[in-house]
Amino acid sequence: MDRKLIGLRFKSLRIKKGFDTQVELIEDFKNVTGIELKKSAISMYESGQRLPEHELLLSLADYYEVTTDYMYGRSDVEINVVKNTMKNLALLIDKLSEEDRKNALKYLEFLNLGEKV
Repeated sequence: MDRKLIGLRFKSLRIKKGFDTQVELIEDFKNVTGIELKKSAISMYESGQRLPEHELLLSLADYYEVTTDYMYGRSDVEINVVKNTMKNLALLIDKLSEEDRKNALKYLEFLNLGEKV
């Protein structure tokens, strides 16, 4: 487990959420989840010196809308990116005729096979 990477993920998630400081994160996290974080704990998470307990990790992942695997560097895919892509695809597919849906599926299968070659 690469603690430096984990620390960078924690920090980048805070910044992506729009918080320049850890104090801003702490205040918003408490407002949203009801869970109070300490600045020293956030500092240790962001430096990779310490990892959050399991329950807190789950709350942080929900708050940031990412998977715990992403937070721990086991995946490079943020879940919100996948969710947004799937939502957009569903909206587009819903507007297609039945024949166009079949063609779209064939095209996606073609693209998927292209990756494996």
